[in-house]
Amino acid sequence: MCDFASNINIYIGQAIRRERRKNNMSMNELAAKIGISQQQMSRYELGTVKITVVFLLQLSVIFNIPAAHFLEEDFFLHIDKLDNFIIYSMNK
Repeated sequence: MCDFASNINIYIGQAIRRERRKNNMSMNELAAKIGISQQQMSRYELGTVKITVVFLLQLSVIFNIPAAHFLEEDFFLHIDKLDNFIIYSMNK
């Protein structure tokens, strides 16, 4: 996985953990609601596995928030950096 994707997964994983804690939910409880193991939930929160749109949609239903909540303003700064990197790479 490229460094950019790893960083995004870590960032979103941290946002998931914050939301879970804000809702006073254990990792086991959230994992059970999604239908995954606690170990897999931990991997998502640590950002060591790829986070999919479907997974974010599941979380948005559980927490009753928009999926975009996990992609706050700082996330889009990473997107700008990626755009700049792509443009730079194409002009080499």
